[in-house]
Amino acid sequence: MVDSRKCLVGVVGGNSFGFAVTLDLVEQGFFVVVVDPSVLDPQDIIDPSIGNFMFNTVHSAFEHGLLEITNDLSKLNQATLIFDCVGIEDCSLRKNAEVILPHLQENSCYIIKNTVPVGTGDSLQEWFDQRDKKIEVISYPELYREETAPVPINQPSYIVLGGDVLHPGIHSLRRLLYRDSLPIIMTSRKEAEMIKLAVSTFIATKLSFVNQMASLCEAMGIDIVTVARTIGIDPGIGQAYLQPGIGVVEPYLKEVELTMEQANRKGVLTPLLDAVLKVDQNQKNWVITKLTRKYPIVKGKKIAVWGGNMIGVEGILQQLAAQCTEIKLHYITQLDNTIEQMAWFSNHMDAVEDTQALIILSNLREYIESDLDFIKQKMITPFIVDAMSLFPPEMMEDRGFEYISVGRKV
Repeated sequence: MVDSRKCLVGVVGGNSFGFAVTLDLVEQGFFVVVVDPSVLDPQDIIDPSIGNFMFNTVHSAFEHGLLEITNDLSKLNQATLIFDCVGIEDCSLRKNAEVILPHLQENSCYIIKNTVPVGTGDSLQEWFDQRDKKIEVISYPELYREETAPVPINQPSYIVLGGDVLHPGIHSLRRLLYRDSLPIIMTSRKEAEMIKLAVSTFIATKLSFVNQMASLCEAMGIDIVTVARTIGIDPGIGQAYLQPGIGVVEPYLKEVELTMEQANRKGVLTPLLDAVLKVDQNQKNWVITKLTRKYPIVKGKKIAVWGGNMIGVEGILQQLAAQCTEIKLHYITQLDNTIEQMAWFSNHMDAVEDTQALIILSNLREYIESDLDFIKQKMITPFIVDAMSLFPPEMMEDRGFEYISVGRKV
């Protein structure tokens, strides 16, 4: 059994995904070196935009000597496992490999963590073999759990490792990853990459299905929450990913599009996935449709947005900005403010003051436990567009709010 305390692991990529992978490895007792040669000052690699929790945890690991952050590729010389968290396409991975190759030791494992086109791992393995480098490429896709998506690194439901099942490197990695009795499935690289795309496209299909049902329920005066929870009892359907909202989050969408691109190259039609994207595009307009129904002229209005930790909130903000709206945003991390009329608030309750509408895009606990009477008092007009259906409509009406939520009678 490999002693994780003596095992140096390299992570290439100082982005939020790279640090999510890093924290999972650190929690298991590995010593990790994060390398990002594109950054001049290593301290700049730790970007606060990765989120407060992740930012603080990274700093703690750094202070306890479990983590080294550098732009020096030579630090990878002693690593036996190298996780590539940068490349998302074959050309990107090839470029990374060309830069990293001189710093890799023989018999190390080059692990692809990002979603890639099917066949990428085999192509990269062939590239290493042509250069007489004894490097084993392993496709180790990230698989999500609903409650932790889209940064689910430390709570997977199962683990898939794709590579040469006879190679000792993949078995060493399997032993190192074994924890909590999670199933570990050994496959070929292509199968592992296809599993990742299949999982993401199925989740996107399920989300688009429940949003389509939400539109029907809304038109018929039926509560989608009751419908979704009930059909989720059926073991053939399940409760996961039956929460209606404003559409499929960006990571899943990119993987649906990648799946469709691969199918198109092989001459395979994808009418189901075409429909998924069409439903999703319609759902992305749900918020602005409800807002303009209340305010045909949105210009000059102050709109509070509770974005929480939602990925893809920028799309909604751009829609609001196009209406010349003043936006008061609460978000877990401060976004790059490219919208002139947007102000960022660290406290979600401060964001609602003197506003004509509140848009809810996340189900953070602090949103659910908010003081509704205080919100009503602070708002100019107590009008809420809730894409997460956090509150019972009857209760909100009794509290004096004009309340619109996904999949409920308007």
